[in-house]
Amino acid sequence: MKATLLSSEEESREGLLTLGTATESLNILTSYASLTGTLQVSPSAVRFEPSFPGLMRKKPLWAWSTYEKPLTILNVVSSDARLVPQVSFFAPRSSSNMHPQHLQPMSM
Repeated sequence: MKATLLSSEEESREGLLTLGTATESLNILTSYASLTGTLQVSPSAVRFEPSFPGLMRKKPLWAWSTYEKPLTILNVVSSDARLVPQVSFFAPRSSSNMHPQHLQPMSM
């Protein structure tokens, strides 16, 4: 199941999400906070030289945030199933920056 909430302003809300079947209902307490701002990642596409399983390649990937609250980037995914992103973070100096992204080819 996936739920999408859209908000045009900053706000925090709580409520109950009710999932039901013909025989029972399940109430789940939910909460969210919406923020105003943008997150920009550069480069938008990361390209690597040809490789083989076991060889690790590294490319820098940077993120800039205009949100007033700090953000935590928890995961990076690849549209190429042969690559497994492994992300390393360095403490930001004055902005929310994400530093080198490591992609390791996996055998298929």
